[in-house]
Amino acid sequence: MLNELARTLRNLENAEQIASRAEARYEQNPESEQLEKRFDRAYKNEFKYYMECVKLVQQISGGKIDFETAKKLVQTKRGELIEIIKKTA
Repeated sequence: MLNELARTLRNLENAEQIASRAEARYEQNPESEQLEKRFDRAYKNEFKYYMECVKLVQQISGGKIDFETAKKLVQTKRGELIEIIKKTA
């Protein structure tokens, strides 16, 4: 399950970069419906991976880490999570 979390964290980071680029393009041309749709899709994809990471953290902890704490870990302690995975995998 740790490998799955590592893979999902990488997917999240990639999705964040894609969403950030899509947002920047949309902000440059806010009248573009096409750019707005691209940004919306990119953000939804980013959120999907974020939620998958949160759920995996909860599962790995056997439920000892609650939803809000798992969210905080993924948002603010991602580097530490990746280091722990590297050391234990």
